[in-house]
Amino acid sequence: MKKKGGKSSSDDLSYMLETVHDDLSKMLEESVSEDDMSMSMDFGESSECESLPQNQAVLELVSKNAATTNLKDPTTSRGKAFQWLTTFKRTLDPCRAPSQTLQLYSLLVFYYATGGSNWTKNDGWLRDENYCSWYGVTCDLEDKVFELTLDKNNLKGTLPQEISLLDTMESFGVYQNALSGTVPNGIVEWTELRLLDLEDNNFTGPAFPDKLSQWSRLESYQVSSNDLSGPMISDFYALPELRKLWVAGNKITGTLPKSLMYSTKLQSLVFYDNMVAGSIPPEIGKLNLTNFLAFNNLMAGTIPEEFYGNTNLVDLRIENNTFSGTISSALGNLVRLQSLRLGDNGFQGTFPTELKRLSNLVILSMNGTSLSGSIPDVFGTFQKLEYADFSNAYFTGELPRTIFDIPTISALYFNDNFLTGSIPGNYLTSSELRDLYLSNNRLNGTLPDIKPGQSRDALTELLIDGNEISGQVPVSICELVGFTAMKRDTGVKRTAGLATRNEKLSIRADHCNAKKKVSCDCCTPCPKSKAS
Repeated sequence: MKKKGGKSSSDDLSYMLETVHDDLSKMLEESVSEDDMSMSMDFGESSECESLPQNQAVLELVSKNAATTNLKDPTTSRGKAFQWLTTFKRTLDPCRAPSQTLQLYSLLVFYYATGGSNWTKNDGWLRDENYCSWYGVTCDLEDKVFELTLDKNNLKGTLPQEISLLDTMESFGVYQNALSGTVPNGIVEWTELRLLDLEDNNFTGPAFPDKLSQWSRLESYQVSSNDLSGPMISDFYALPELRKLWVAGNKITGTLPKSLMYSTKLQSLVFYDNMVAGSIPPEIGKLNLTNFLAFNNLMAGTIPEEFYGNTNLVDLRIENNTFSGTISSALGNLVRLQSLRLGDNGFQGTFPTELKRLSNLVILSMNGTSLSGSIPDVFGTFQKLEYADFSNAYFTGELPRTIFDIPTISALYFNDNFLTGSIPGNYLTSSELRDLYLSNNRLNGTLPDIKPGQSRDALTELLIDGNEISGQVPVSICELVGFTAMKRDTGVKRTAGLATRNEKLSIRADHCNAKKKVSCDCCTPCPKSKAS
């Protein structure tokens, strides 16, 4: 066996390779298959091992602990890894350090299987056997790999079964690469695992591995944006430390299990863009969620009253399902909400006035529902709301005046309802308002003028068609079509010499209808087939 620091001549190297190939031919008949990898670390007596040539010792070690199919083929990832182990000038002794040798072998197979030479960063890899210094690899004091993080690093190919040899792994992250194929089942042997991040790749196969219960220390399971399938698991009782469950953007079926209540530390439940059906289990109300993102699924039923016990919710998104029933006044308990999206569901009844307690909202969406009654005019304390969508519903009554005074409001959609009354005079108060859709309601009166001091340079769309509004579109509004203010360090100023043509602003005000009630010289041009 080559000693520490020793060198091999070219003749010795050729002889060594021939010996390896001859030995492989004999031993491969007795080797384990790829689907039946043994994880035994027993390598016999050290003295017996040391009596073997180093390449033979490596061969026996690998064959006792990993699959040997294609091991002698230098064009495969296994063959390349084994060749590196048996030809590279090394001091790592497979007899005295079998665990470290197997970890090195595992990382080598992983490198070759995922196109390591083309990674964005591969500092240290293959330069020496000190794998703990390689980019993305973190070891403990005993040189055991417990973290491998290669996010956004241009990894391509499949994850090899050999990664399961890294049995002390606590954190594995390959977020946003181009990996494909199935996730090796062997990773369930990572009993110390705390974080698994496979998001934004092209993985296929089951969304959850068998024997998931072995990950009793798992804190974060992130596999979103892949092509994974199968039902939601039901053994969350075995994951008491779980905090993040991110499985969005796959083909997951089934229903949310009641066993989620046993993952008492769960904070972020993200499973949008799947095919999850069923209702929200009341047991989820026993959690302390900050995020519940379930949009674009097949869920139905009513929102259980217990669900509103998640008073730390910041982001609640259940749009584009088939939920029904009414919106409980307990919604007002979710005072930390920043995003509330309930649209494109079958909700009925009125929207509770407890909405006034949700003054931290940035996004509010309840479009495409059967909600009716008036929109509560409760936005006087709101200072962060940027987007509100009430469109395509059955709302009646007047426009909520206080919503226009919110300094951050950027987009307001009230179109396609049954709203009445006139447009409030403060409808253009916020300098950030970009879109204002009021079309297809029963609004009346005239379109208010822009008051002195109101700056409307952000406005791109103003739609008031399909109402009972009459009169002339104010000159101050039409001026917005012709000019865009130039922004300076001192603020926004409208200076004739610096103004430029604004081609983006669109105004629709019934001017194309045969029985037009609104006179508008600056509205969006009518189709040629219609009279203006």
